Amino acid sequence: MAGDLIRDVRRAVLIHLKGDMGAKALVPAANMFPSTTPPTPPWPFSRMDGFQSTALDMTCVAGATVTFLLHAFAKPKMQGAAMLDTAEDQASRIATAFKLALHNRRIAVEGGANARLRVLSVRLLRDGDEESAYHAVLSMEARVLAA
Repeated sequence: MAGDLIRDVRRAVLIHLKGDMGAKALVPAANMFPSTTPPTPPWPFSRMDGFQSTALDMTCVAGATVTFLLHAFAKPKMQGAAMLDTAEDQASRIATAFKLALHNRRIAVEGGANARLRVLSVRLLRDGDEESAYHAVLSMEARVLAA
């Protein structure tokens, strides 16, 4: 029987995201964090949280459906005093890149199983902590089956 698989899914998603060229073009891999971020993270950055695991127990198969939130934080893109792109547009671009990197993908998790990832929804909102920042939230699902 498989465990809750949260740790395995969290690690596999982070590794996959850090290796995706489209995602890294907007958020450097060093700025993609698990659930804990530094006290003053470099912008733009991302983190994951809200993990929940539901067991999948069937004949000859065990696994879990793991749901979680993937957050992306962005500020306006500036060149000197000129704004090249708004924070809202930056956050939206990051959300799109993350969705392209993860939606309907199969990724390997520890122990030889695979996770099928789905982006269930994407939300874009002003970040409450930073007045000039925006925050994208991707609601994610990973379904992992182990024989």
